[in-house]
Amino acid sequence: MIDEAIIKKWLEEENLFTSMPEDENSRAHFIITYPANINNKMDIILPKMKTDCLTIGCATVVDDGLLELMKGKVDTNEQFLMEIQSIANQFLLDISIFAEPTKELKHFLITEEIFEDGLTKDFLIRSIKKVFKAKHQCLLKLEAVYGKPIPFSNNPNDIPI
Repeated sequence: MIDEAIIKKWLEEENLFTSMPEDENSRAHFIITYPANINNKMDIILPKMKTDCLTIGCATVVDDGLLELMKGKVDTNEQFLMEIQSIANQFLLDISIFAEPTKELKHFLITEEIFEDGLTKDFLIRSIKKVFKAKHQCLLKLEAVYGKPIPFSNNPNDIPI
């Protein structure tokens, strides 16, 4: 079983730890800030049902202005969704894409699982960086396709990007 105290210690040592919200679906839920200079929030979750792994996740929400740019561009939108799927695949990460029936992206979630037998501080920190870099590549692709500069946000409860 992964020891949440060790995970918290590692996150604090690297100045990544932000908080631990209550979460009835997990043994522990860490909110981290990475990288600190852009205040990007990410989640590290130790699920209740899988005691031998943790999940690193980073969600991104699309704002109404960008959704407006996507309206009526079904072919472009479909191609874009395939491209961000490809970006996640290149990083060997999982991605959940939430889009309208017209292929307009609403938000996406990039995740990576780390199993207990491969968990080290080094691998945890490298995985956090990898998840963030994949998110950043998706945002750069979004900007290149739709022409709108993308500020960083990742909390579906925050003001969307």
